Amino acid sequence: MAQKQIKRLIDLIEETIQSPTVLIRAVGPHNQTDENLSKKSFETYKLILPTECYVAFCQDEFIIITFDKVEEAVEFCEDHFPFSDQDCSPEEYVKVWVYNENAEIVFSN
Repeated sequence: MAQKQIKRLIDLIEETIQSPTVLIRAVGPHNQTDENLSKKSFETYKLILPTECYVAFCQDEFIIITFDKVEEAVEFCEDHFPFSDQDCSPEEYVKVWVYNENAEIVFSN
C-alpha cells in the first residue's frame, strides 16, 4: 500500500470516528488480486449487503459505515460477514473492523 493511500485511510478514519464505525476492506481475501475471485466475492455480497453498502463495496477499496451504537456496528458485522477466514470459502472472506468513538478497534474478523 502506498504511503498516500495509508494517509488517506487514516484521514478517513479520523474524520468519521466520532460515532461507532465499521471499516470494510473490499478487496477480497488476503489482498486477493485474482479478478475471477473478486467477481465471486462481489456476487456473494450482492445477496448479503444492503443495496447502498453493496454499491460502495463495488466502487471503493475501503468502505466506512457509521452507527449510533457500538453494539449495532458489531451486530451488522456479525450478520453480514464471516467471523474469520477459517469460517468460509476464500471468495466470501472480507476484512472488517469496528471502531468505537475513541478510534479503538473493538471488533474485527
